[in-house]
Amino acid sequence: MSLRNKPLDSVTFADIEAFCLQKLPEGPTLDYKVEIPNDLGKLVAAFANTLGGLIVLGVKAHKTNNEPDWPPTGMPKVIGIEERITSICQDTIYPPVRPEISPIIDNPDGSGKVLAIIRVIESREAPHAVKGFVYERVGSQGRPYFFSQIDRIKHLLDRRQKIEEHRLDAVRRELERATRVLSTPRSFLSDKELLGTHAPYTDTAVLPLRWASVIPAYPWRDLCSPRDCYSMLDNFPFNTYSSRQHAPGGALAFRRSGVAPSVRSNEVGLNSISTKGHIFAIEVSTEPVTYLHKDKTRGMTGPYEMRIGLEYTERLMNQVIEAALEFYQKGATELPGFLRL
Repeated sequence: MSLRNKPLDSVTFADIEAFCLQKLPEGPTLDYKVEIPNDLGKLVAAFANTLGGLIVLGVKAHKTNNEPDWPPTGMPKVIGIEERITSICQDTIYPPVRPEISPIIDNPDGSGKVLAIIRVIESREAPHAVKGFVYERVGSQGRPYFFSQIDRIKHLLDRRQKIEEHRLDAVRRELERATRVLSTPRSFLSDKELLGTHAPYTDTAVLPLRWASVIPAYPWRDLCSPRDCYSMLDNFPFNTYSSRQHAPGGALAFRRSGVAPSVRSNEVGLNSISTKGHIFAIEVSTEPVTYLHKDKTRGMTGPYEMRIGLEYTERLMNQVIEAALEFYQKGATELPGFLRL
């Protein structure tokens, strides 16, 4: 598991070594620092304002290619390193940024020297400013904008708003596609012969759908390839798929979509995953459904109501969360920052 997605409280020296031996150069989401820099607040703010990023402390970047020098130099082991990092991010950045910080890790190649990892996620509170400047990560550098440069700051805020709108559109598109694809099995399963005792009447046009979605709060960049999406479907904790297929921007799979009289409840559905990290699942709800008829004798009229068991809806949500964890922790992808369920 990469340093980009491994829980930082379990990071070891071997993890840092494996990461640095990949010779990844500094860039929009990665920086190496031998010691805590004086401008750490600017660096953290720039990551938070842009894509998020990883700061490897105790490792020097080569002057010509920005790749990490290994074995590491390490930084002096002193008391209060974590507290100093936290204080800088709280006191010099507005609004404050709260990055993840690994434990201080001893450097076996250097006596009295240590390493640490700082992980900054893309912030929902951006833009963040340091001493009146807003910083944006461009390449391997932080580009400052004075707070009076309102046009550029407005661009950052507008971009954030458009990204949030894109997230809502992504969920809407999945719902529209799933409703269309599942229209035939829904109508077929609404037949009383299949529902048995669960259907007190035969005029149900369609059965209800229950769905769940885990999506990055800001799904504006590709986190993986369509091939990764297709292969990761095998690791999802859902029923056996009857078919899988590539789809624009990702992949999708049907669960028992070849509807037949032998089909039991909770076996007809659709799962999908997008390159932007959107995990989506939907299923035809046939059990348990409670049908209630309004009492006409009391002056109440109207159609039957259908109530879906909350425990089944919760089960679907848990499956989608488990699938998302599987994808982000074991897939070939970066962490997306905040997620929305």
